[in-house]
Amino acid sequence: MKLSVANVCLITWVTSVTLIIAGNYYKYAEAKRLKENPPPDESIMTPEFDPLPPITLIEGAQINNIKLRNKAYYWLSDCLAHDLPRGLRVKVSVDRATCEIFGVPEEAGPLKEAAIIAVSKTRARTLVKLSITIMPSSGERQGIDSASP
Repeated sequence: MKLSVANVCLITWVTSVTLIIAGNYYKYAEAKRLKENPPPDESIMTPEFDPLPPITLIEGAQINNIKLRNKAYYWLSDCLAHDLPRGLRVKVSVDRATCEIFGVPEEAGPLKEAAIIAVSKTRARTLVKLSITIMPSSGERQGIDSASP
């Protein structure tokens, strides 16, 4: 089957219009959802997390998603890290409901305070503090004192 230039243009135009309609429908559905079910107050815009207990990891061991679940109404748009042990990173989950810590801790060290800053889609921010200890991969506790700040 040969397609003429007119047919290709028509197919391109129909595809573009379909994508525009789908995008507008998504925006309309989100606006309608918020109108029908508005958040009870402005504080719901700020990300909210349960406190995490101290975390102990092993040097060189792969970490697959330590999750900080947002309990607030709005999705997360970003997760930022401050003072995470070297080799660990943070990202927003695919469903935008959690901040996830992942990676491979590169060196053992005593208890360290790290901070995750969660940003909602309304740009409201919350700081979450974490206590992380990295144990040597040999399992020995040489020089590691989990009670020290």
